[in-house]
Amino acid sequence: MRDEQLDYHTPFEILAEKEDEQLIANALSQLSFRRRRAFILKVVHGKTLQKIGEELGVSRERARQIISKATRLMRCFIIHTEIV
Repeated sequence: MRDEQLDYHTPFEILAEKEDEQLIANALSQLSFRRRRAFILKVVHGKTLQKIGEELGVSRERARQIISKATRLMRCFIIHTEIV
């Protein structure tokens, strides 16, 4: 019974989740291929900065910088979109 209650979502919650997914997809689409790839490798796949750097052909530090910039750009896009 308890598990069933945890899995239940109201229509409003489902709609809000879909809107969040769309907002994230739109933010990702605004990134360059390299920034998007680095961000996804880190956040979705949990790769280390070293592995991301190797895949992108850059140093670990440069991979960190690329991911940091991607994160800032996504945050700005999402904040701006939510305000408008």
